[in-house]
Amino acid sequence: MDLSHFYRWLQKLYLNVITGIAFIPSLIAAGLAILSVVTLYLDESSPENLISYSLSVTNLIHPDSARALLGATTGGMISLMVFSFSMVMIVLNQTASNYSPRVLPGLIGRRFHQVIIGTYLGTILYSIAVLSSIQSTIYAFEVPHLSIVLAVLLSLISLSMFIAFVHSISEHIQIGNIIRSLYRDTLRSLNNFLDRTEMMPSEDVPSAQNWVPVVSPVSGYLHDMNRHTFLAHTKKMGVMVWMSVPWGVYVYQKKTFFRVSRQLTEKEQQALIDTFIFKTEEIISQNYAFGFKQLTEIAVKAMSPGINDPGTAVEAINRLTSLFVRQMDAHQVPIMTDKQGSLCWIGQPIRFEDLFTWCWTAIKNYTAQDTVVIYKLIEWLEIMINSDSSHKHQSIFSVALSELIDHMDIHVKSTLDRQHLDRRIRELLKGSPKQIVDEAVQERVAS
Repeated sequence: MDLSHFYRWLQKLYLNVITGIAFIPSLIAAGLAILSVVTLYLDESSPENLISYSLSVTNLIHPDSARALLGATTGGMISLMVFSFSMVMIVLNQTASNYSPRVLPGLIGRRFHQVIIGTYLGTILYSIAVLSSIQSTIYAFEVPHLSIVLAVLLSLISLSMFIAFVHSISEHIQIGNIIRSLYRDTLRSLNNFLDRTEMMPSEDVPSAQNWVPVVSPVSGYLHDMNRHTFLAHTKKMGVMVWMSVPWGVYVYQKKTFFRVSRQLTEKEQQALIDTFIFKTEEIISQNYAFGFKQLTEIAVKAMSPGINDPGTAVEAINRLTSLFVRQMDAHQVPIMTDKQGSLCWIGQPIRFEDLFTWCWTAIKNYTAQDTVVIYKLIEWLEIMINSDSSHKHQSIFSVALSELIDHMDIHVKSTLDRQHLDRRIRELLKGSPKQIVDEAVQERVAS
């Protein structure tokens, strides 16, 4: 393995570790294990100077009493940890069945829950370390006063955190909180893309039609890149790179990954490819479109025959509408320049047309039988039309409205419901600042 491959593997390992579910619990457990060594050292070096030495009662500092107390604490914490894990598994199974399995990583990966699990594990390790030191020939003391007091204190903290854990889990499995959390994470990722990324109008981007394609050697989700190394390589090679795929999407092996402005050697191509980082799953922070899709899947799942929850579908559509209004601003092309201001990287934006069509089609096809949801879809289109100040997306909204009317013809059987929906569409057409559908569609609605 050469140095570049080793560095890429090391970087990928680092990202997997710090983003893993076990990272924070492991840090907390290791910290409390180290704390046990420190407190045992203090108990051995100068116990008479410790406050715990004067506060400890006789029964507590007796070796048998201390051993029984720590044994009960350790066993109780193990039982508490097993119960917490069992409760989490039941909750996650219910969430996956009722909403969408894609929301599970967000629930499992919450930092607060990881801190609680880490505190449980660390308290167990701390109590075991202190328990093993009682009447041990390694230490000069019979009973470590400070360590026992801290073990009792940690167990009380763990009990308090268990109550907070139950409260947090019961809140986060509520579909309203899940939708709001997805909305916040997606909006944050979208704002980061729009506010922190260097942009260029699409008409100013140089044409890459005749550039040399470079295929991807692996498959996976495009997660990130080592920007410093990438800029150094492009400057040294004197090339510009045009991405064929946006950030966060799935890249297929042996498909065009990016294009370069001149022919590169195999070693140069590999050097550029090694600066990119792939992962096995999508992440909202790197791909805001993933949040759009999760909200869409929740809306679709809510309208499945086994659940039939139009309220949840309406809430998801409300959040999607707000996100799409913001996503209309993502029409420029992301770029990257070096310190001299020279263009060296041209990104691929997530097109509004593609993302809107994906979300709209899925919701329309699976929720068209419910009049309440259809009414909300009409409102969604109205907000999109009024928010499209540049009039760039007229054709998309025209097709979307035409397809919605077709679905209404097929699925809405109630005459009263159809009259209300048709009146709502006529209001949309009347209040629209521009022509969005052809005359044939207007005549169908008018009739």
